[in-house]
Amino acid sequence: LDKQELFASILDRLQAEGCTLADFLDYAFNPKTPHTYDWRWKGFFQDRVTIERIFNHWTSSSYNKSTRAWTNDWATKQVERVVAQESASITDSGILRKSSKTINEEFFLDYSLRELTQTLQTLAPTTFRVLDAFSTSTRQARNLSEKWKSKKELMEGSAILTLLRSRSQNNSFTQAVHSTYLIATGAQRQHFGVLSTLGISMGYTSVINQHTYRSKLALDVNALNNEPVPTRKRTLGTLYLLSQACMGTARKVAASGLFVVVYDNINMMVRIAEQILGR
Repeated sequence: LDKQELFASILDRLQAEGCTLADFLDYAFNPKTPHTYDWRWKGFFQDRVTIERIFNHWTSSSYNKSTRAWTNDWATKQVERVVAQESASITDSGILRKSSKTINEEFFLDYSLRELTQTLQTLAPTTFRVLDAFSTSTRQARNLSEKWKSKKELMEGSAILTLLRSRSQNNSFTQAVHSTYLIATGAQRQHFGVLSTLGISMGYTSVINQHTYRSKLALDVNALNNEPVPTRKRTLGTLYLLSQACMGTARKVAASGLFVVVYDNINMMVRIAEQILGR
């Protein structure tokens, strides 16, 4: 018998015995099923070309819409599972956890979106493949220059950093850097309301907060009862922590030896007309 006749006879036998092809494949690929021959690897998965052709059959227009929709839904769920694992891996690694980092000069000077994107590409290769497919046209894939490819990778990295912030509030390292830059260049409070909603920055108070928060209601109630005032701790702002770190560095420099600092043309302003840092 040639192959086609053999396969046809096997299918006819399955039908005669009241079995389906799905029953047969479920038996063959069940990890608990014992085989005298390695059918799962040597008999199937080793032949990648044939397997890909089978998958392509299922998603081609030769099959009805319900079959194509079911196949697409199954494949999508597999991708969802993989990218969720990658996202969890990045979060668990702590590379974006602001609370685990010391906020000082290096916190900002060592920040590099390109290096961070390269790290994310290593930890989430499937996610970047999905974004590549989503953001690259057929024409771009043929004529994509190295300069534009590098720029597009940064855009994908920025998008993933924003989405990771929505996964966990602890993934706030990049938002902390962006927020401090914004406040230093004169961004208004309203800007923070918009940008924090988009996941690009943190809230305004997360940047400028300088003290432990106590609610007015708690102050009033405890004052009447002559009780100690409980405090609700709020994380100190990144701008305040940066200023403390810089003052610490200045003290170390001052204590290291004899030096001279010259201030020229100091202008003292009682009313600050602009919010830009240093004016």
